[in-house]
Amino acid sequence: MMRYITQRLKRWVATGVVCLALGATTECFAATLYVATNGNDTAHDCWTNAFTNMQAALDAARPGDTVYVAGHTFNITNTQLSWTGVASSVTIRGGYEATNTVDMPGMRDSTRWSSIIRANGAIRVLLASSVTNGVLEEVTFTGGALSMASGNGRGAGLYASNCEGLVIARCTIVSNSTTDTSAAYGGGIYQGGG
Repeated sequence: MMRYITQRLKRWVATGVVCLALGATTECFAATLYVATNGNDTAHDCWTNAFTNMQAALDAARPGDTVYVAGHTFNITNTQLSWTGVASSVTIRGGYEATNTVDMPGMRDSTRWSSIIRANGAIRVLLASSVTNGVLEEVTFTGGALSMASGNGRGAGLYASNCEGLVIARCTIVSNSTTDTSAAYGGGIYQGGG
């Protein structure tokens, strides 16, 4: 992780001088992050060095970053994924072949290389909270299962809470369920607030 931070800091300093001279905004400091189940979780700058879990990538992402997701199955247990407003204006793109090609990020076809996030257990797959202008493309959310009597059993696949400008494009949200006894809404997806 330290190597990743050092590399990112060096890039920010080098590009920051040019960006500030041109009056550019945070997009000038954007990073490209990779997530693959077979990555080695080091620099996160290509498929070989990719994060191995989605939550680590979401935690590292900052405004303007793009997260490329390999066409692999990412299993989560016990804890839902959490995408917060700290990572607003982040683009998450799935459906990549995920080979270490020269032309990164490489070939994309979500039919052939599905990026699947599967919940195992009684949890939600993804909570997007206070995200502004985020983009989520070609990712499958499955296996979310909530059974609560508290009014929180909504959006077992994806719950977008107080988000503005969140774009969900060509995603598959399938085989998720909620049985909230007070108000069961949105087994697959639910949007509240914002």
